Amino acid sequence: MTNPTITYNDYRDLAVSSNKRTQERNTDRSDRLFVYTLVNTMLEPLYIGCCADVEKRLRGHRQRDWFSDVHMILVEDHQADDAKAIEIDLIKSLKPKHNV
Repeated sequence: MTNPTITYNDYRDLAVSSNKRTQERNTDRSDRLFVYTLVNTMLEPLYIGCCADVEKRLRGHRQRDWFSDVHMILVEDHQADDAKAIEIDLIKSLKPKHNV
């Protein structure tokens, strides 16, 4: 199951929504990870990452000098087993500017 693509302004709602669904199911989210893509106004990928807590991870990215170029954040919810492979495939194929 994949959450819809969201913008920077909506990513907190996704986290809240995911947490509410998780609490309602009374299950552990350790089997879920988010794959996110930071894109500029030309929709070119700047950075692709994978994490359990998007809001926390983005706080770290905001410290980067290139973060002001971020126009939108695309977020997908994946099974943990798949998320890292998806992240690696996206990095290899899209070659984001700030993934070293």
